[in-house]
Amino acid sequence: MSGNYEVERERLADGWNVTCYHCEEEFEAKRFDATFCSSRCRTAHHRKLKQLDKDIETMHQTIDMLIDRCPRRGYGKIAENLNLARNRIDYLLSRLEDYAEDTYGNFITPDKFQAD
Repeated sequence: MSGNYEVERERLADGWNVTCYHCEEEFEAKRFDATFCSSRCRTAHHRKLKQLDKDIETMHQTIDMLIDRCPRRGYGKIAENLNLARNRIDYLLSRLEDYAEDTYGNFITPDKFQAD
């Protein structure tokens, strides 16, 4: 994940007018590469990314637990389908991350894709 976030920037006489990547509020920045309006927004954004990783790991553990609880006889197809579902989810998440990196040059969390 790179630190180059795609945000709106407008040149001012003594700096830049930037839209915060996290809260989407406009703020005046001295530097061109400013992305967040405050350390609070920067911290919240990075915590959100970590929480997304934890949620994905929890999903993996839940599917693994369900597979382990499937009886060995007669339920092989259910375990197979759960495994396939986990693999498909991983594939789609990796494609989403690749798309975001290719298109925007950075990782975009799923909430950025939600319609307003």
